[in-house]
Amino acid sequence: LIIAVGVRFSDRATGNGAKFAKNSKIIQLDPDSAEINKNVQTHHHIVGDAKRVLELLLEKAAPKQNDEWMKYVFSFKTETEYDEATDHLTPQQVLSSIARICPQDTIVATDVGQHQMWAAQYVRHVKPRHFLTSGGLGTMGYGYGAAIGAKAAKPEAPVIHFTGDGSFHMNLNEACTAVSFGLPGVQ
Repeated sequence: LIIAVGVRFSDRATGNGAKFAKNSKIIQLDPDSAEINKNVQTHHHIVGDAKRVLELLLEKAAPKQNDEWMKYVFSFKTETEYDEATDHLTPQQVLSSIARICPQDTIVATDVGQHQMWAAQYVRHVKPRHFLTSGGLGTMGYGYGAAIGAKAAKPEAPVIHFTGDGSFHMNLNEACTAVSFGLPGVQ
């Protein structure tokens, strides 16, 4: 079951829309009726304000605790092993390795591009509000400002920014901002 709240199901997120989640039921909630069934066919949909609709749905849902399911989910292997038979590392292996050595309170910021998708898939997040990304909005250059803001707000937390050369080039002048504010770890 996929419950999609405010999701536009762009080809960057779904790949081939005709093959996306073929064995899943999709419920889409969006304030814009033009987004419903636009790129992916849903089984059910709700047009409305996400906050209000979710509040109404929450009133009807009984709280559940499923320790057995949580134990099962957390038993999955989350590390990517380096394959010594190849002569190179994949981006997925690099991101998985970075994720393995980062403390759980690490804040991750991304710009727009394939690295954004890899970070969402391979950098495991356990704390809310610790993964800063523009989502599917295509906001190139978002990540560096988000990383600077995160470091200013939580100077004690490690902050990692995943970016590409284009996004970084757009905002490399913000390095002056980080240095001017004396953010820890920025020199």
